[in-house]
Amino acid sequence: MPSSTMAVDTTASEYWLNWRFMLCAVWVYSCMVLACFLIWKYEGPSSQDGNGDGGEDSEDARPPRATSGVVYLEDCWKPCLEQIHPGWLLAFRVVSFFILASLLAVDVIVDGWSVFLYYTQWTFLLVTLYFGLGSVLSIYGCYQYSYKNGDNRSGADHGTYIIAPAGESVYDQSIKNPCYSKMHGGKEIAGFWGYLFQIMFQLLIGTHSINVVFMIGDTAMNSLVALPISGLSIS
Repeated sequence: MPSSTMAVDTTASEYWLNWRFMLCAVWVYSCMVLACFLIWKYEGPSSQDGNGDGGEDSEDARPPRATSGVVYLEDCWKPCLEQIHPGWLLAFRVVSFFILASLLAVDVIVDGWSVFLYYTQWTFLLVTLYFGLGSVLSIYGCYQYSYKNGDNRSGADHGTYIIAPAGESVYDQSIKNPCYSKMHGGKEIAGFWGYLFQIMFQLLIGTHSINVVFMIGDTAMNSLVALPISGLSIS
């Protein structure tokens, strides 16, 4: 007796070239374009409200303030409590990265690249990349932390984190140059990699399975917060 259900060939062009797929594609890409426009117009270091540098003298004309949409570089590597050494957050991120990368590698070896046909594997990959990038940023932060601690042992305040000025070493320049760093209120605004890390953090807040264990641990220790879109009320 023939089966009432037929296997669907997802490799056939008819499966993709239809009005349902086009409608979904238009909906998804429209949301992406709108999100990119709002970020470009209202958020980040390129906006006047985001970095406070509407002119050369704007920092002197008004007191610095923390505005929505601004991500400081130190928030990407500094723990939420000053009593916690950044090395602990670095260790957690490195261990999480290697565990997740190992699990992902095992899935690919056992089941092949076809595992990426499922969105859950892409989410898993994104979490892995998040901890990889977070580990790099934490390494940079620990470098800055140890530099300032060593420089301030003779009586300076040990309770604040201050980003070292540019031009101190080849290593320091290699990290800062791709970030297009700017200053606001005495803090360094995160560049491309910092904002990418913030975006990944917000995307992964709703993860599940084993991902959520590592994300909860990182969220409990880091200084990142969910950023609202300017002009929208989020409660």
